[in-house]
Amino acid sequence: MQQGIDTKKVEERQAPSVAVVEPTPEAIERTSEIADAALKELEKPAVGPPFTPQSPAQITKWVKGLFYGDPGVGKTFLLGTAMKFAPTRPVLLLDSEAGTMSIRDTGVDVVAVRSYEEVGQIAKWLKENNFARVGADGKIVPGQRYQTLCIDSLSELQRHVMRGILTAAVRKDPEHDPDIAEQRDWLKNAERVRKLVRGVRDLDIHVLFTCLARERQDERTGAVTIKPHLPGQLADEVSGFLDFAGYMRIGTVEDEDNDAEGKRKKVLIRRVYFQPAGHFLAKDRSGVLPVYLDNPTIEAIVGPIVNEGGNKQ
Repeated sequence: MQQGIDTKKVEERQAPSVAVVEPTPEAIERTSEIADAALKELEKPAVGPPFTPQSPAQITKWVKGLFYGDPGVGKTFLLGTAMKFAPTRPVLLLDSEAGTMSIRDTGVDVVAVRSYEEVGQIAKWLKENNFARVGADGKIVPGQRYQTLCIDSLSELQRHVMRGILTAAVRKDPEHDPDIAEQRDWLKNAERVRKLVRGVRDLDIHVLFTCLARERQDERTGAVTIKPHLPGQLADEVSGFLDFAGYMRIGTVEDEDNDAEGKRKKVLIRRVYFQPAGHFLAKDRSGVLPVYLDNPTIEAIVGPIVNEGGNKQ
């Protein structure tokens, strides 16, 4: 017969021994110092974030856009109308194609530019000396020298950039054809145009570009689309950098009056599209511009964007 187990002795054998260690005076003092330091940190004023946030209304005070179309549709003339709208004047226009006759009586300041470096120097001056800024209330503080910078046109300026690249390439390698760009030259040209557009776009000032237009055929589908006249993917990229891209053309509409034969008179109009209502590229990031405007002015385009604040995404 199995004898009973003395459970008291088993528990005594299994119970762990616990050593009680009394804290030393030095440890107690160190703990107090840590607690005091933590309390002092809590008493310090809160440190603000390492950035200055802005409201969407402040950011959209400066409008960046592109007008493109065939020669003679009125792109430069449209830029000149910025002098008739207080929020966009005075105007500085960088002329790369010697085509400013249509704005000679507008009061626009014109500077001829023929190189990437010249545009860079002007952009640097505007950034450091133009003093354009947005106040705490989201409104533009008056008094800056220029409120709008125009580049007319980006197509021709791109050609000037390429000529500079080819000149440098021939200087480095006399065997390089001075009139034919190689793949490396095109890559360098595209990157410089990207940097130029981004750098100018980021200035605290309204920025408006013009560009010629050309048809581009999709190699896969054969579809033809009218886009800004820029090499490679730049036509789509540059448009994507900006708030709007407007396609300009000249058309005819019927007048309310009749001619001598009793037929409706035909009148010429300038029209700019901000939505792709045909086989052409157009965009409006603000969401406040119509599908198109007839005989447009800068006030009719920039005004609604600035006043409404837009819906930049």
